[in-house]
Amino acid sequence: MFESFFKNDKILRNAIVKFLKRRPALFYLVYATLYKWQIWKATHLVIVTTPGHVGSSTTFKSLQTGTWPKGTRIYDIHSLNEGFNNASKIHSISARHVLQQVLSKMLQTNSLNSKKISVISVTRDPVARALGAIFQNGEAFLSSILSGNVMNYQAISSIKSFMLDKGYLHDTMQWYFSFYESELKNKWGLDVYEFKKSSNEVLYYQNGNRQALIFTLENLDSQLVDTINEIYGTEIVLSISNSVEQRDSKNINLYNFCKQHLTFSENTLKGIYNYPFMIKVYTEDVLFSFEKKWRDK
Repeated sequence: MFESFFKNDKILRNAIVKFLKRRPALFYLVYATLYKWQIWKATHLVIVTTPGHVGSSTTFKSLQTGTWPKGTRIYDIHSLNEGFNNASKIHSISARHVLQQVLSKMLQTNSLNSKKISVISVTRDPVARALGAIFQNGEAFLSSILSGNVMNYQAISSIKSFMLDKGYLHDTMQWYFSFYESELKNKWGLDVYEFKKSSNEVLYYQNGNRQALIFTLENLDSQLVDTINEIYGTEIVLSISNSVEQRDSKNINLYNFCKQHLTFSENTLKGIYNYPFMIKVYTEDVLFSFEKKWRDK
């Protein structure tokens, strides 16, 4: 947010943000006022919204490389159910949380009805997403899963136990599917099962001034640039960012080992890849390849 105000003074910008974070009420007031002002002036809102760990940062930064018409605002958010909450044990004092709360309230009061809104989301193999989230949130997950120095196969056993026995895989799958099925419908008025699929496998929806696109991370490099150019007449450059390799280089070898050797039962995988949303998004061949990759050998 403050990058636009202090482009050439990173130290000052960081100092201001740090000052505000020590005063949550003021932090919320400042950011909420700025976001409301931006949105009020905007004619077109491009909202990248995802359940996280599916390529949202790459999508958002790629969209920012384009030259959009005046009045276009591009935002990157996750769930509108996650607002600014100073009392939460989970970190929720951030500009993104303020924006999510502002947008949620505006949608509830129909304050955005006059705006052109493009909702852009991304999906990913949910098992790969679940594993990637553990490593992208290494401090939150790995430190409690692994104790001391462990060999790769010992670590895999602990990670698999966490995903299955501790309920992580079940819970994150519920959250993942609920985001696309419930949140997009309840918050944005978008029923994913009414989306159509384009020739390059992108799900799309159009109703008046409300438009939506759902990309797949596995095909983002071939889908995103051409689709945005075709629909909006805006040329963008794919900007890869925020991968596990960038965020958790210390554990990258273990992450790669898990991607190669972590497996699950056929029943577990069937419950995931036979889910209606997965069938809506991916082809039968792709779903088979996902299941084959993670299936017990």
